[in-house]
Amino acid sequence: MSDELIDWLRAQIEARKVVAEAAAREGDNPVWQDGGEYVYADRDTYPGGTTYIAVGPWDGPVPDAVRAHLVLNDPRDVIARCRAELAELDMIDAIPHQRVEDDDWWSCAQARDERGELACGNDCRAGGPCDCGRDPLVSRLLRAKAYGYSHRPGWREEWRP
Repeated sequence: MSDELIDWLRAQIEARKVVAEAAAREGDNPVWQDGGEYVYADRDTYPGGTTYIAVGPWDGPVPDAVRAHLVLNDPRDVIARCRAELAELDMIDAIPHQRVEDDDWWSCAQARDERGELACGNDCRAGGPCDCGRDPLVSRLLRAKAYGYSHRPGWREEWRP
């Protein structure tokens, strides 16, 4: 389950990052700002001057909450958050199974040595299910992280935290 979940989650984050990078390239990574009634790209960073990002209906004002949301989710911010989320996924995926180097008998059944080979000295447990708690921890961390993307296609209810 963890491999499918991490692959799906990584794809969601990467897709979000690609869209934000494309939006940033449109205006040479402009800073989105609250213009009081609209959201605009900063004239100093957008080629050709100020460009409106969002205006209200029939040229009316953009509601306060919507303006605040847009400004807090400009492409720079989304790209930075996606990079952080991908780094977190890498860290979660790299959490090792417990290995007791002094006495491999006590190592997790799924512990690996530097060559990637099983390092559990207990032949009855070696290669069996994780018995150090790493897999349940990784599962909980991934489920919690993925829940923020539960509205996306491909989400499975079994991944709910």
